[in-house]
Amino acid sequence: PDSSVPWSERVSARSAAVRYHLINLLRSLGEHTAIRDVMFVFMAWITVCAIESLYITGSNGAMPFRVLFEIVSCFGNVGLSVGAGECYDLNSNDCQYNENDPLCAQLKHWSQFILVIVMVVGRTRGMPTRMDAAFSTKVALTPADVLNRED
Repeated sequence: PDSSVPWSERVSARSAAVRYHLINLLRSLGEHTAIRDVMFVFMAWITVCAIESLYITGSNGAMPFRVLFEIVSCFGNVGLSVGAGECYDLNSNDCQYNENDPLCAQLKHWSQFILVIVMVVGRTRGMPTRMDAAFSTKVALTPADVLNRED
């Protein structure tokens, strides 16, 4: 106890503890389907906004929330759209879209591809466990295990 623990060992021990707790947090978040679905929708929203270079602030600040509505509608397979309304590309003087077109008609191709992925994931998010119990991540006992079990 006369000598103190070196600074580098204290930092490495604390970083290992933080890493351990972050990994456990991410594992626990992945187990719950509601949290996993919200995280998936959030990541899709951020990705589409990054592809489209949309910002929360600025002259067209409502656009990211319209994109969020589109993504949630795709995830739930609802089929609703806010509509394009006006051309959001502020750099172009001529808009080739009708005000009755859906918003996804103005999005870039990569953003539309992400919306397709969101639709498929939203449609099939619980399918493996509903189709066959063999796809389940939980360990199930077989009848032989139950009969051969010693109490």
